[in-house]
Amino acid sequence: MAREIFWLSDGTRVLLMQHYDFYLALASGARRPTTDAQQHFVAVCRGKAEPVTDHERAFLDFKKLVSLSRMTAKQVVECRFSVEVPASDEVPNVNPSESPSTASADSQSASNLGEIDEYGEGIPRPGWFSDDGWRRMRSGYRFDSRD
Repeated sequence: MAREIFWLSDGTRVLLMQHYDFYLALASGARRPTTDAQQHFVAVCRGKAEPVTDHERAFLDFKKLVSLSRMTAKQVVECRFSVEVPASDEVPNVNPSESPSTASADSQSASNLGEIDEYGEGIPRPGWFSDDGWRRMRSGYRFDSRD
């Protein structure tokens, strides 16, 4: 059985690499829209309008990639927008229209995703600290071997 994989196309990645800071400033409100196109972009980001331009679709695809990858936006940017993630029905679709960036991958490569440990390297698992040990560590407790 094939799984759906979501990624950003080369054209979308190019747009994001060139204009990401501008998109983010408009979407966050740090920059006020000065043209009708910018006002429409902000409306699309807020879900009040459908995407019409490549810029709007690119930013919505980026937001979808961030939500599917469970990475921060900064981490996706640091990867130069080159992230492939399994598409899932569990995460709400940021762009209601069908994205051209979905395709099927063979089941062998998709099955490897299930082998990834839930906890990343360096993240303590539940029960790693006892409550008492956690309190001692946080309070700066030091074991004194001179006793």
